[in-house]
Amino acid sequence: MIMDIEKFKKLKESEDKVEFKKAKTQFNYKNNRRSILGYVTALANEGGGKLILGMTDTYPHEVVGTTYYKGSEGQL
Repeated sequence: MIMDIEKFKKLKESEDKVEFKKAKTQFNYKNNRRSILGYVTALANEGGGKLILGMTDTYPHEVVGTTYYKGSEGQL
């Protein structure tokens, strides 16, 4: 299913198996103890879901953009 930004804005974390993180310039997971891959692993262990970077976690979600991993696509 293809989703656009307007659909993302309406998703609710508790209902739609999605997590929103600002990550404007970096992604902190539990005070830098783990990388983004630790968070992805946690989502996978919970049966999957979506991790959306560059949007606020408060509802309704707003696009704030992100430069996290800019230029590093495919390196994870």
